[in-house]
Amino acid sequence: MERAKLIDLTRRFTDAFNRNDFDAVMAFFSDEGVYDEFNGKRNRDKAAIRAAFEPRFSGAFGNMEFLDDDIFCSVLSGSVSLGNAPARRRVPRASNRSPRLTGPLPIS
Repeated sequence: MERAKLIDLTRRFTDAFNRNDFDAVMAFFSDEGVYDEFNGKRNRDKAAIRAAFEPRFSGAFGNMEFLDDDIFCSVLSGSVSLGNAPARRRVPRASNRSPRLTGPLPIS
């Protein structure tokens, strides 16, 4: 996938996430998707990713958002790393590891 398309896809994902639209976020993942959490836990398949995201969308961690200015994408691997922070409080992450989303991601 071209870098521009990968960044556009990522920005649309972060927009859905920041609007707290759980169904729209999940629509970005294929059944074989992988989500690596900042703590190193790997979630494989759409059901595991949904379960990992549920606490975020139920408010367990407060209102979270992805930062649009903290995107790293690898065109070769098709993976994206994003920074996140509590909404309206852009504070440094406690960990130097960012969540990572890897394919296959559907392009819509």
